[in-house]
This record gives sequence, structure tokens and C-alpha cells, in this order.
Amino acid sequence: MTIGDFNSVLGAHEKSGGPPPSPISCLEFQNMSDACDFVHLDTTGARFTWTNGCGTRVHVELRLDRSLCNTSWFEAWPYSSCIALPRVVSDHTPLIFSASKLSPSGPKPFRFQSMWLNHPTFRDTVATCWTSSKFWGCPMYVTVQKLKALKSCLRNWNKMVFRDVHQNVNKAREALSAIQQDIAIHGMTDQKFEDEVDAKFRVLNAVKMQESYWKDRARVKWLTDGDRNIAAHVVGFYQNLYSSSSTPRNLDEVCFVIPSLVTNAENDWLTVIPSTEEIKNVVFAMDASSAPGPDGFLGRRITSCIGTVSECFNLLDRKAYGGNVGIKVDIAKAFDTLH
Repeated sequence: MTIGDFNSVLGAHEKSGGPPPSPISCLEFQNMSDACDFVHLDTTGARFTWTNGCGTRVHVELRLDRSLCNTSWFEAWPYSSCIALPRVVSDHTPLIFSASKLSPSGPKPFRFQSMWLNHPTFRDTVATCWTSSKFWGCPMYVTVQKLKALKSCLRNWNKMVFRDVHQNVNKAREALSAIQQDIAIHGMTDQKFEDEVDAKFRVLNAVKMQESYWKDRARVKWLTDGDRNIAAHVVGFYQNLYSSSSTPRNLDEVCFVIPSLVTNAENDWLTVIPSTEEIKNVVFAMDASSAPGPDGFLGRRITSCIGTVSECFNLLDRKAYGGNVGIKVDIAKAFDTLH
């Protein structure tokens, strides 16, 4: 781990005022980070850490101070954070770095909930938040900031629409029980019949949301508690299985006796480039539930919010100082036209 004033920035999004930063300097800083396996730890608090202290016409601010950590550090200290305090005397902001092996108490991390996709206003909420969030800078910075703004929008929307899913189930069952008791005591009427049907629907819907919530929580717990140990065990098993200190001999003779099970025609069919329709069918047949990333968003189908995905890809052809947006595309799982 290293922390301090690096006197360099990653791109135009880390500078305010004055001419754009030197692309060569930004590239060298990024290459240094990649060569050392450094991760730029997110800094909360002040956005920029240095200012020239001049008036509005020549006022310049930069993010020169930061903390960098590599993979070994995060394995030893998984809960690391950095805070930038306000400037008082110096032209640099003081940084406070903390690291712990225990999960800190405080606000819970954002987690995308699968049940949100079943609500009729979800897509409109995402589209409104995405289009109303205005940021300037390189496309990568704009996309990251829009995702952060979307987290806040979805948190507030969840509080207004879903609230506590467990309380929703209890309240729906209590309301249904009260209607059925009233029917048992005072008899059935047309209005009470309609109320009972509506109350049953509310109970079923609340239970469905609760089941979706527990399904997501179970996946997160599984990935957190078991995935690392299983991955290490599998890797170690096959490393021991296929590692050998001796040099193999007579490989040509061994390959000669292995029968060819795939014909040339079958090999041509297996290596042919998939058609547009085949790619589309694969995308729409994807499993909608997958592992959540570090940002809390699940690996949803790109069809869930196709407008947002399209905007991310459309940013690829815009050049900007400090780099561009990068998107990992698996041709077997994603469908779009790239030029």
C-alpha cells in the first residue's frame, strides 16, 4: 500500500479548470499502476485534493493525493478505506487511511434486488434517473458516476415502493385474516368477496417478493462464504494432477493412437461464426440471475434495461483525455453491433 501526493492524474475527470491534463502523463501514471498491480482506492469526502488557491478565472483543482493498494494488501486487509478531509491551511487535503480485517459497522452496501424487475415502474425509474443525471468528463467517468447516481435513485425508490419485504408479508396476512374473520362473524357480501380476493392477491405478491429477496441473499452468502474455498480447492487439485517434474516423451506416438472423433465437416460446423439470430437467441435465453459484482449490481440480462446498455456501448467511439469506457464483451452472451 502507498499513499501520498503522486503529482499526476488518470484523466480529465480528475481535473477542474485550466487546460486538459497531458495525455502522456496520464498514460504513464496508468501504466505504473498496472505494472505494480495497484488498485486506486475510492476516496470519500473531497472530490479534488489540491487547488492552486487562485480566483475564479484561473482556479484549478486536481486529484493528486490518493492511496494505492495491490491484491496482496486487500487479501490481508479486506476492509480498507480512505477519506479526504477539507483543506484548512495547506493547498492539499489531508487523507485518513484505515484498514481492518473486520467488517466495519455502518450503512449496508448496495445490492440489486431481483424483485425490482417485476415492478411495473422499475424501467421508467431507471430511464428517468439515467437521463436526468448529468456529468462531464471522459465516457468511463460519466458511466461510473451515472451508476452511482442510479444506486441512490434505486435506494429511495425501494424505500417508497417496497419498504420492508418481511413487514409487507405480515401486514398483508393480517389484513387478509381480518377480512376473513369479519366474513365469518357477519357473513359474506359482494364487497367483502372482492376485498378477500384482493387481499389474497396482495399476500401472494408479498410472499413472491420475499422469496426473491431470500434467493438473492442466499446467492450472496454462498459466493461470500464458499466460493473462495471451493475455487482454491479446485485449482490446487488440478495443479497437482497435471503438474509433473518429468519431461514427457514420445508424444507423437501417443497422439497417433488416439482416434479422431470429430470429422472435418463437424469441425467446420463447430468453428463457423454464429449468425445474428443465434446470438440473439442465446442472449434472450440467458439466466437472469447471476453473481453480483463489487458494485452490487447483478449480472442481469442486457434486455432488462436495453437503453442504458446501448448508451454505454455508444460511448465507445468518443475519444477523450484520460482514456475511454471499456466494456468486456462475450460474443456468446451479449448482442450488439460494434464498429
